[in-house]
Amino acid sequence: MHKLSARLHKISQNSTGVIDQGWTCVAEQFDAQATIHSTLGSAIADDIVQPLRAIFNALHQTITASEQLVERELKKLSARRAETAKIKRQLYSSSRDLEKLDQLIDNDRTDNIKLSVKKRKLLDQVTKCEHTYFKETIEAEKQRRVTDSALRKSVERLEDVEKQRLAHCQTALGRFQRKVAQLGPNLHSMFERHMNALNSAVNADPLLIVSNLTPTCSAHHTIFLCDFYAENFGEMMGGERRRWALERVSALLHEHLEETQRNSQDVVPSNLAKFPLVEFIEYLSFKVDESVRSLDGAQNREYHRLARFQQKTKDKAGLPQTLLVIPLADQVPNTTVPTPPSMATTSSTDEYDYEQIYANDNQTMPPSCSGTPWSAVDGEQHKANDKVTQICRVLYDFSASSDDELDVRAGDCVIVERSLGDDWLVGYVISGVTDQSCVSKTGRFPASYVT
Repeated sequence: MHKLSARLHKISQNSTGVIDQGWTCVAEQFDAQATIHSTLGSAIADDIVQPLRAIFNALHQTITASEQLVERELKKLSARRAETAKIKRQLYSSSRDLEKLDQLIDNDRTDNIKLSVKKRKLLDQVTKCEHTYFKETIEAEKQRRVTDSALRKSVERLEDVEKQRLAHCQTALGRFQRKVAQLGPNLHSMFERHMNALNSAVNADPLLIVSNLTPTCSAHHTIFLCDFYAENFGEMMGGERRRWALERVSALLHEHLEETQRNSQDVVPSNLAKFPLVEFIEYLSFKVDESVRSLDGAQNREYHRLARFQQKTKDKAGLPQTLLVIPLADQVPNTTVPTPPSMATTSSTDEYDYEQIYANDNQTMPPSCSGTPWSAVDGEQHKANDKVTQICRVLYDFSASSDDELDVRAGDCVIVERSLGDDWLVGYVISGVTDQSCVSKTGRFPASYVT
């Protein structure tokens, strides 16, 4: 009886729900009244445990098959992404060599035929690598979608397995309840003690228990985007050559986008987590076009509905990597981002003036906002509100149009005290960051203007 109790504890210890709790109550009572249950133990071993063991073995085979399928698809996805990263490193290496050769040709006043021939070869190599890198990125995204489909099918299969397990356990509990009722007055006290738990378990709905299960972590899609050499303003590159490289890549993306749109009949869904492949290619083109507009010093910033999920980090080789981290469908409200008024760009017109963003665990830290927080100005202590959550950096200029709004300029650091919905934040500018003025008043400003 003690061994049987241990087995029941093992079956139900990591499970939740009234059905598994019913088995827990049974195991506890076996420990307390082992002698009384000696006869009952034999019946349970023959009529309940053996059938459940056979059922669990069959279910275990189904679970193992699902795990193997998922692992196989994940290995394919990892191999595809590793190949994409390898081609990306080759592209960056060739682009650096081409840039050095271009600078050497610019400094050489004579017509050096050997350098021209070498430049032609390097340019062909860079163009070929760009095409290959783009194609590999598309193939990696296709493999990610296949892997996601396999994961969904495996989850549905595991849900069916759990429903079957709960149904068989529920049937076994019904058998146990009937046998306990037949044992007479010796088991009456045990029966009364656990009657409520047993009734709840027998009358429980397995479908409801499965539907109430919650994931232990936040699930999301991690999508790898193309990061071309010319997009990285941290790399030293001539302005005209950078523009020419970006326009070349943009033309390639637009051409492939038009071809995909002609061959695809996908409809853009309202669910962001299931966006079509056409929109993926469209966002790649949008990202490159944003770099071109930054070179042009554009005053208006365009928006894309996937832009709010973009994160910048670095891969294992130290190269920049842009990701789209999109939560699952039931966690993402498809809200549209309002287009802000005309705002000043933060990009420099100088050819080699750039600003690097350092990423750590997919979080960015503005350099001008690091260090000791400003706590006193002109000898007066500024007391922060208890609702202060973070220090943010202003990305774009914003001019107040009412008394409750706050003037902020690109490069300022602001302390956020609270939020007004999803579109506005309330706070004040930290003194001494961009100018030597006094502490500004507290007011509201757009949430999309800061980071």
